[in-house]
Amino acid sequence: MMLFTLWIPNNIIFTPFNYTQPVIPAMKIEKLLHKLQAFFDTDKYKKRQHIEELKKILLKLKKKERKIIEALQQTDDDCLTKHYQTELEIIRAQRKKGIEVLQQLKNPNKS
Repeated sequence: MMLFTLWIPNNIIFTPFNYTQPVIPAMKIEKLLHKLQAFFDTDKYKKRQHIEELKKILLKLKKKERKIIEALQQTDDDCLTKHYQTELEIIRAQRKKGIEVLQQLKNPNKS
């Protein structure tokens, strides 16, 4: 009688007499399932990534807006005040457009 063994990565040995189920940690399984789901639902995955990136950008714009408002309150120079006001208007317009796009991505039926 011949005994054969099959070597698989991670040093898991399968033999005909002592077959052992490979143990995969729960995190690896969740990660693998997430990747598999992302593969099959690429549109949803890309949309979710786009939403997450848009949220990060909106948060950065909000922080920048707060800094400009703070700087605007501390300045006395008219030229600098006008510059801050212009920059603040631009940032507010960008945030408004970003929020509209985010709402359309989250709820496409309401537009």
